[in-house]
Amino acid sequence: MFFDFDSYSYYVRPGFTDARKSFRTLSCIVDEEMGLDPRAKAMFIFCNKARNALKILVWDDGYWVLSKRLERGTFAWPSNGDEAMTVTKDDIRRMIQGEDIFRRLPRMPRKTIY
Repeated sequence: MFFDFDSYSYYVRPGFTDARKSFRTLSCIVDEEMGLDPRAKAMFIFCNKARNALKILVWDDGYWVLSKRLERGTFAWPSNGDEAMTVTKDDIRRMIQGEDIFRRLPRMPRKTIY
């Protein structure tokens, strides 16, 4: 792959983003709505309304737009939030595999059944 994923920060934009947006509009969203620098060493992750497609905006002496569309199912995605949510590389990997990383439930003690 082109990127050293360990060296990037990851930010999620809650809610949906029009999947037709290009790198120019996505960078404006990062700057104006998320309050972050679109040229930072970060990956900014957007999801469409149907929650079956992701776009990732990355700056590397020019913009990259990575995308992933699911054939079946949807991504778990936060519907609201005033700030960009910071997630880890491991969170992104788990999210792409279908886990709901945004719904953090407390661990319940295990019951032993004899």
